[in-house]
Amino acid sequence: MKKVLKNRGFKKMKVIISVFLIVLLFLGGCSSTAVFIDEDGETRPAEILAEQQRSTWVGVLLTIFPGIIWHGVGHRYAGNVEKAKEIEQMEMLSLLSGGVGAGLYYGGEESRKNGLEGLKISLYISAGTFGGLGALGFLGSWLYDIIYTPKAIEDHNKSLGVTREEGN
Repeated sequence: MKKVLKNRGFKKMKVIISVFLIVLLFLGGCSSTAVFIDEDGETRPAEILAEQQRSTWVGVLLTIFPGIIWHGVGHRYAGNVEKAKEIEQMEMLSLLSGGVGAGLYYGGEESRKNGLEGLKISLYISAGTFGGLGALGFLGSWLYDIIYTPKAIEDHNKSLGVTREEGN
């Protein structure tokens, strides 16, 4: 086991994990913003923009891109910030699980190189489990945002008194 830890690849993995965790922290900070940028490029408080009508097509396009990177953008656009935060948290947990799976897989590769067969198999199984759960959570939260954003936008527009025919 000491050979695995002394290997040069372990230092690279520490750097990758550190960068990954820093990115997660930055993405987590994005969910706490209370200011939006409007069409004119001016920043406004979220309360002012919450009273504006939303387009279903724009919401769906936002869920696809940048939604693949930042899940919950569609619900945030629809004004449902609480649900957007839940979706973002699910994305963070899925990325964490995927990162753990990647680390375990890398550990299995190092064990294979150093002849630790028993450890290799258990690390590969654990990596597959964590990686699979991470992939399911990532895709699931993204698809949830894509599928349910139109309904959230319709609810938002109804709360403003705008019907579907008028608004979209």
